[in-house]
Amino acid sequence: MFRLLKNIYLQTEEIKGKKLLYLIAGVFFGFLLLGVFLGYLTNIVLNINERNQENNLTGQENSSTNETSIEGKIKYIDPKLYPADDISFTLVDNKGKELILLKARDQILSVAENQYVTVYGTKEKTSENKDVLMVDRVSIKNVAN
Repeated sequence: MFRLLKNIYLQTEEIKGKKLLYLIAGVFFGFLLLGVFLGYLTNIVLNINERNQENNLTGQENSSTNETSIEGKIKYIDPKLYPADDISFTLVDNKGKELILLKARDQILSVAENQYVTVYGTKEKTSENKDVLMVDRVSIKNVAN
């Protein structure tokens, strides 16, 4: 084993001049082609997975209720008002009148708090039979608009 490694080492040490240049160029282009090929395959695999996820999402949207969009300003409310439903935000109009309760799986409502927004999601009912919007996405509006 050691003799084989020693022979390989001695042979590579003897490479000089044009042979060394050709070897380096060959290794460079070989790895370049390998990188392009792997990048191409990775791109194909990722696109296939995205298409499958999009098909699954469109199938789920069709089976659930339609998406609703409402414009207003997100305001924080005391979570003790709706403890069973874990609701901390509401959507109010320009006059401060409550339009609908808001709930989200992530922190998107706290990020858009006190902003004029359009919220998109599905309507559900609370344990007190009040309308609540399960927010999927938020579009922040410019005040100048």
